[in-house]
Amino acid sequence: MVNQKEADRYNDGKPQFSLISFSMFKDVYLYLKHIQHDNTEEKCLISLLDTLTKICESEDEVVYEVLLPKLQALSYYLSLIYKRIPLFDTKLLDLRAFEDMAKVLEYGTEKYSRDNWKKGYDNKFSTADSLYRHARQLIIGETHDEESGLHHIGHIMCNVMFLTNDLLYVNR
Repeated sequence: MVNQKEADRYNDGKPQFSLISFSMFKDVYLYLKHIQHDNTEEKCLISLLDTLTKICESEDEVVYEVLLPKLQALSYYLSLIYKRIPLFDTKLLDLRAFEDMAKVLEYGTEKYSRDNWKKGYDNKFSTADSLYRHARQLIIGETHDEESGLHHIGHIMCNVMFLTNDLLYVNR
């Protein structure tokens, strides 16, 4: 059996995918075929912000059944577009698209604590505000977050996961 120190040595500096809750992205493939017309970073960002706005304005079941999975798909697709990874079989997630997200989560474990986001936030708007801020920075041409030094797309994907957690799993 490999001890933790030895395992850490082999993984040093690599994205920690174990920090990602992939179960929240399980239905992404169902929505990718509907958003493939958003095939540029700009179009994808516009659709992402439009979907996020609808989520914030609505309280009915369409949020959980349609809009949240669409938001997840858009954030995933945005990462694919940014990394210039072609979209192949939409039933499979390409983990390369999650590298920036894993880096942001790792940064968060140092700043807060591991899985701190699973506690939820006071309201969905704090997470939505963060998502809007990172999308805005991408739109104006800034690729990396000033504080963390990490790509805004990683922050967007984390915010989508946090919002999913808040809306589906955190009991208020």
